[in-house]
Amino acid sequence: MKFNRLFSYYEDLLRDDNRFGKDVRIYHQSELILKSFNDFNKLNTRFQSNIGRLQGRFSGINAAVTSIISGFVYLFVGIKALNGSISIGSVVQYVGAINQFTTSFSKMITSISDSWHNIKYVQLYFDFLDTPSLKSEGQIPISIDRNSKYEIEFRNVSFKYLESDAYALRNISLKINSGERIAVVGMNGSGKTTFIKLLCRLYDPQEGQILLNGVNIQQYKFQDYMNFLSVVFRISSFSLFH
Repeated sequence: MKFNRLFSYYEDLLRDDNRFGKDVRIYHQSELILKSFNDFNKLNTRFQSNIGRLQGRFSGINAAVTSIISGFVYLFVGIKALNGSISIGSVVQYVGAINQFTTSFSKMITSISDSWHNIKYVQLYFDFLDTPSLKSEGQIPISIDRNSKYEIEFRNVSFKYLESDAYALRNISLKINSGERIAVVGMNGSGKTTFIKLLCRLYDPQEGQILLNGVNIQQYKFQDYMNFLSVVFRISSFSLFH
């Protein structure tokens, strides 16, 4: 799954998405991207080789066991036929049964091999599902009423992204009341999108609080708070006609 995502990313970047072409050419990023792609290919080749070797072992065991069983049974049936213990018709019947058995046995080994191979991918999926949420779920319900008055307050809110030393927002304080229409204006990178994402609880601030009617939004039930909001994010490919 990890390698599939990486391959899709590089494929999209190098072939399908021309939005970044000017940046690649202007800043001479082609060598960096190709090096990253080649490094990924080496990792992927090693991973697929390990899987191939293991599947080869299963196939080898399958072929060896099938041949040994078939050989012994053919030998047994042949001896019985030469001794006159069984008829020619019985020989044909036994040979057909042997072929059916070896085919079924081969399919069983192949299914075991495929299942073992797929379990590794499924295990990653279940590991992801079992990852504990770091978000505070909250316990306070929100009653949504169009006639009610709501106040959202940012109180000394500061936030910086993971592994970044620079704050995207620093000591932001403001209040927004029901019925107000406001515009958040700023230069690129000034934190406008981060402000909205914090309001939507896509992130939680490292410092300060975001309050709804005087209560920290982290104390509200998460799903209730999601239902309380209605957001349209800026998407460059968005169109009312598609």
